[in-house]
Amino acid sequence: MVSTTALISIGTIIFSFMIGILFYYLIVSDTKEIKKQRIDHALSYLINFVLFIWAGKIILHINRFISDPFAVLAYPSDANAFYIATLLLSGTIAYQVMRGKLDGVSLLNTFIPIFISALFTYEFLQWTVHGENQAIIQLTCSAVLLVIYFLLLEKMNVTKSNLLTIMLWIMVQAFIAIRNTYSIVFGYSISIYFFLILFILVFIYFVYSIRSRSI
Repeated sequence: MVSTTALISIGTIIFSFMIGILFYYLIVSDTKEIKKQRIDHALSYLINFVLFIWAGKIILHINRFISDPFAVLAYPSDANAFYIATLLLSGTIAYQVMRGKLDGVSLLNTFIPIFISALFTYEFLQWTVHGENQAIIQLTCSAVLLVIYFLLLEKMNVTKSNLLTIMLWIMVQAFIAIRNTYSIVFGYSISIYFFLILFILVFIYFVYSIRSRSI
């Protein structure tokens, strides 16, 4: 059986992303049909990420999964399952973009505002509802990030502001990870190396997009 703590954590994450989706829906000026379509796409990849996390748990505990599969699936996910899920999802998205089956820029512009607002909601709930005082650091970072996001939107196009916002978030998380040996994101203790690799990839894409004048 899944523990009560795990269920509360899962429920908090789901509610946070619901608020993130609502945030995206309210701030974007596209038609209802376009917003619904983009939200559906983002949701499908979020669901895929959850499935990939389960796949990661199975890979990491394959011997136990063979003997007791339900125990493995009910076991809380750790950072290693998170890394595997990120790798699998990134590969899926890259493949679909290269095959012309996915508009990567559209997905980026949908996911990032959902992500940063979900982060703020999650940390706010951790601090106020669950009494996690250490969440105040991430909550403050998320609040500042939201303010910067809106300021960037007033000065540049959506894609560039989204990329700059996510790079800023990565740098802040990397700084936290350097000080604490890890940074907690939605309950996962993420290593500094993850943020360094992520920043390099996003930065390369940002530079490439500017040089190719695609943003």
